[in-house]
Amino acid sequence: MNPEIILILAGLVFLLLLLSIRICKDTERVAVTNRGNFKGLRGPGLYLIMPHNVSTATYTKVRLNDTGINIGNGWAEINGVNVPITPAETLNTDEKIKVRAFINQEIYVIKDQCPI
Repeated sequence: MNPEIILILAGLVFLLLLLSIRICKDTERVAVTNRGNFKGLRGPGLYLIMPHNVSTATYTKVRLNDTGINIGNGWAEINGVNVPITPAETLNTDEKIKVRAFINQEIYVIKDQCPI
């Protein structure tokens, strides 16, 4: 095989890898879903994303103080994605919640007490 072609292919693979690296801050995590099913949280630090034509996974950032709705049974909808939560207090279904902490890849939430 021609050495120039090998160099071009290696450069393209390196560029694809470089474009797929993302950084997640300490105050946020990335919820990974595949066809609507929750797969896990990524972060903090570096994580890789796969292009949409290679993978069906979607990546949605969940930050501290983000709000959402409690679905029930330990699940909530935050930023349009259903994620598992650990409530810090008793929550009712369809109650507004707020992300308060990330501990051991778990999302801790409290009731959203925003004034009207």
